[in-house]
Amino acid sequence: YAANGNGSSVPKCDIETSTDGTSWTKLDSVSFSNTRRLWKRTKMTYSGTTPVYVRLVQTGGGSKAMIFDIYILNQGDKTKSILDNVNDIDLNVTPVIRTEIYSLSGMRLSSLQSGINIVRTVYANGAVKVKKVLIK
Repeated sequence: YAANGNGSSVPKCDIETSTDGTSWTKLDSVSFSNTRRLWKRTKMTYSGTTPVYVRLVQTGGGSKAMIFDIYILNQGDKTKSILDNVNDIDLNVTPVIRTEIYSLSGMRLSSLQSGINIVRTVYANGAVKVKKVLIK
C-alpha cells in the first residue's frame, strides 16, 4: 500500500530487482493519485526463476512516497517444496483476554465510535496488539 504523503505533488516510484544487490533492473512503475491520502494497491509480477532482491526507488515528484506494506509472494517450485515439507506447526490460537477501545485523545470507550478508534487486544500469552480502526 502506498500514499503520496498528503503532499500536493505526485511522487514517482519504480520497483526494481537485482540478483546481486548492486546492479538493478526496473520491473515496473508504481502509480500514485493526485488525491491526498489515497491508498493504492499495486501488483506486479516477476517471471524470472533466480532469487532476487526487490527495492522501491523514488524517481521523481515533489512529495515523498510512503510505502506501508510490501508483500512478496513467491509461488514458484521452491516455495511449494518448502510448504510441502512444513511439519509440527502448532495451530492453537492464543485466546483473547480482553479488548479495550480508546478514542484518539486516550479516553476509554465502551464500543467503537464514528471516526478513528484505537483497539488494544490483550492475549492469554501476554502479547498485546494495538491497531487503529476507522468507522465511517
